[in-house]
Amino acid sequence: MGLSIVLSSAIVFFTVFVVFGTYTNFTNQIFEISQASTKISSIENNYANTKISIQSLNVGNSNFTVNLINDGKEKIYDFQKFDVIVSYNGTLNHIIDELIYSQCPINAGYWCIDSITNDYLDPNILNANETAIIHGNTTDIINPGGLSLSITTDNGHSISRSITT
Repeated sequence: MGLSIVLSSAIVFFTVFVVFGTYTNFTNQIFEISQASTKISSIENNYANTKISIQSLNVGNSNFTVNLINDGKEKIYDFQKFDVIVSYNGTLNHIIDELIYSQCPINAGYWCIDSITNDYLDPNILNANETAIIHGNTTDIINPGGLSLSITTDNGHSISRSITT
């Protein structure tokens, strides 16, 4: 009789242990799914609230200036994660440059934000209705024919503009 009590107690303890372990694993998975859902919603919300436009694009010998306006609600500040791509006719052939963000003044192959107009609320952050004056230097001389510019923000929103030179 004592052996049957020990065996039945062991079976009950093992069953409770298995159920508890399964429940803990299950709740951890639900928590991780909930966290992933929250992150996805945040990214989608940031994208939906981001809207940029190009007010003007001026081209020089091997440089350009862009006035980029934040028409959305999202604050734009992580400029190092922006993609700035220019396509133009260079000295010998057609060139596509992916420019790298840097502080002004810049060398060939880089772009910078010279200033942000009315930047009183959050310095060095492009808030809603503020304009960033962007300078870029291409890796070659921009020959007649034009320049195409594409700017993509850190959360994937992009704008393009072309100009004939």
